[in-house]
Amino acid sequence: MMALTAGSFENVSNIGIAIGRSSATQNHVGFLYLAEAGPRMLHLAWHYRLRDDSPYDDDWKDYLWADFNLEDEENRSALAAFVATVSLNSTNGIPYGFSFDGSAFGPDGGFIPPPLGQGLTCATFVVTVLAAAGFRLLDLTSWQNREGDEQWRAKIIAWLESTPDVPRSHIDLLREDTHALRIRPEDITAAAISTPWPLSFAQVDAIAKDVLAELYEKAPME
Repeated sequence: MMALTAGSFENVSNIGIAIGRSSATQNHVGFLYLAEAGPRMLHLAWHYRLRDDSPYDDDWKDYLWADFNLEDEENRSALAAFVATVSLNSTNGIPYGFSFDGSAFGPDGGFIPPPLGQGLTCATFVVTVLAAAGFRLLDLTSWQNREGDEQWRAKIIAWLESTPDVPRSHIDLLREDTHALRIRPEDITAAAISTPWPLSFAQVDAIAKDVLAELYEKAPME
């Protein structure tokens, strides 16, 4: 497995993946890419909170990263440019949700809103942006639910209920969305550093365990 790197974010080869721990029980993932001003991290932080931050900011400086496993430098440059375009043009907001079939990004990087009750997580944000850029990261037909997914959905709903200005109708539909497949931040990282794409659930699940072990070792929570 490709080792994850701490710090030195400017060494990313145009585009990579960054993973970190937002709490002892919650991980987070986003794009690490090179812009003219230096390295940036584009990620869906929460409901209608798409952020483009310096990875050296306090919240992100302990994140680990790796290059996307794309050997073609032209593909790397094109993907980094598209990610930057998403940052500029997805200004209409992205809801947080479990089912993401109705979510997409147009060729200009603008977000196409899904039906009410759907949306993206930090992980499916990465999947959906990659799909819009022409890269199929995961074989979703092979995906499976795992132990802990139901509890995670309940936790997210509780957090959304305590978030101002989240419509009750959106939360109610999320509560009914019990069959949505969960893609975890470590799944995204495992697939991003592997080849060939798309990866099946079985392939990703095995590598993701190693990703978590390395993350917990290099980024322990106090």
